[in-house]
Amino acid sequence: MRIRPLVAVALTAAAVSAVGASAYTATLGSTPATAVVAFGQTTITGATLDSDPVFHYNTDHSVIDQITVVVQTDTTASTLSLSRNAGAPVTCSDAHGSFGASNTTYVCTGLTFAVTGMTSIGYILN
Repeated sequence: MRIRPLVAVALTAAAVSAVGASAYTATLGSTPATAVVAFGQTTITGATLDSDPVFHYNTDHSVIDQITVVVQTDTTASTLSLSRNAGAPVTCSDAHGSFGASNTTYVCTGLTFAVTGMTSIGYILN
C-alpha cells in the first residue's frame, strides 16, 4: 500500500520535469548554433580597465550593439573610441563617460559590430 503514493509522487515529478525541460528547450530555439561571446585578453590604450567590458547583443546575437567599459580613475577629459578588427575607430556615444566611486563608466550604444568574422575590439582613450 505504501508503494502507490511513492509511484504517484515519482510520476508527478517526472511529468513536471518533462514540462520544464520542454519549455527550456523551446527558449533556445532562436539562439545561433555558434557565436563568439568573449575574448581571452582585454586591454585599453591610455588607461587601466577596472573590469572586463560588458557586451550587449541584438536579438539574434549576431551584432554587438552596446558595450559598457569601466576604467580606473577619472578619464572624463578623454574621449573613448572603439574599433572592430583594428578598423577605423568609432567614437563612443558616451565619449567622455561619467566619473564616480574612483572609476569612469562609458556606455557605448548604437554600435553595429558584427560578431561573424570578429577577431578583436580595440579600446582607445585620447
